Amino acid sequence: MKVLVGVLVAVVAIIYGIDYITQPVFPAYESGIILVTGASSGIGRDAALHMAGHGFHVLAGVRKEKDAESLRIADGGLGKVHPIILDVVKEEHHTAALEKV
Repeated sequence: MKVLVGVLVAVVAIIYGIDYITQPVFPAYESGIILVTGASSGIGRDAALHMAGHGFHVLAGVRKEKDAESLRIADGGLGKVHPIILDVVKEEHHTAALEKV
């Protein structure tokens, strides 16, 4: 009986989790603009594309032009991801990024 209860609790948790993660996370801010650094790969890239998919315009900081082009392609024509060359440790990149924004 304890095993059955445990399985039922696990199933409910999974169903709730799936429902939770499929809901828009930021419904009040869907027309906002955000900056994501480290958008060349990994979590930063995933975050930029995810937020663009939820309606945000994303200024995506990347260090190389090839990464910028890759993000433009991954955007799928939505026009929501706007890559900018930005290495956060280089002050000249800060100035150049501000001029573009």
